[in-house]
Amino acid sequence: MASPMPPNRQNPNGEPISSLLVEERLEIAHEAYCALTIDRGARKPVFIVSRYGGMDIEEVSENHPESIARVYVDTAMGYSPFIGRELAFAAGLDPGYRKQFPAIAGALYNAFFAYGAKLVEINPLALTKDGRVIASDAKVELDDDALFRNPEFAQWHAVLRSTKTKRSHRKPA
Repeated sequence: MASPMPPNRQNPNGEPISSLLVEERLEIAHEAYCALTIDRGARKPVFIVSRYGGMDIEEVSENHPESIARVYVDTAMGYSPFIGRELAFAAGLDPGYRKQFPAIAGALYNAFFAYGAKLVEINPLALTKDGRVIASDAKVELDDDALFRNPEFAQWHAVLRSTKTKRSHRKPA
């Protein structure tokens, strides 16, 4: 665990490995994309869902624009399961997703607002061969201006800030 991660393009100096995550191997039948973010032009939260997961949404937007469904959320009304059902059908998600998808979209909505996020993304949202729907990878981008609402994140923020400072002061190898 203490040996450094090999250098790569993003990190030419390598880094010490402090933890390792081991996950269940999944027998994936389908992959989808699901995110909630702020549309700055519309000044509203928007769900973005696609039946093509496991790839950059920008690439999907170029190659399969018809597969992307967008639904703006009225924050005065909040999230309702019908929004999740609408998204699942509009994006053409495999029927195996449809029962669980409204609850998953609701959880994204709750996390987005509870933690002051800029983005909550699941990519890919996997449908396994045995019918389970699993967030096999996810990304959350928090708004620095909302950190005061969640003091438990202050420690993470301080550690990440000091790590960035240490990296910027390293001498090239």
